[in-house]
Amino acid sequence: PRHFTAMVRIGASEDPTELTRCEEVSKDQGETQLPDATIGGRVWKVFAFEDAGMMQYVSGVSYRTLHEGQCIALEKVRTGSSYRDIPNERDIPEEVLMAEYETLDLVVQSFSFAR
Repeated sequence: PRHFTAMVRIGASEDPTELTRCEEVSKDQGETQLPDATIGGRVWKVFAFEDAGMMQYVSGVSYRTLHEGQCIALEKVRTGSSYRDIPNERDIPEEVLMAEYETLDLVVQSFSFAR
């Protein structure tokens, strides 16, 4: 690909609608259910997601749990160019990109709630 970004983002919502569906798969958003994960001593619901268009893509894993009246979401996300028609010396090998994306597992596993 010509460009690539890998990141972890964290969000919280108190919206009643979001609280109701926090730990449920959202198929209309392109999610698929994955096995639960334990992060910081808590069980989180896990969902894979992906979307593509205009030679761009986004994919990742969303970890969600209810905590103190909020829906907490940790997301491991990768975005980039899916343009591959004309090879270019500036293209980054897919193996390099996936290795960078996989390092985000350490960031996700380091998350914990604090007081």
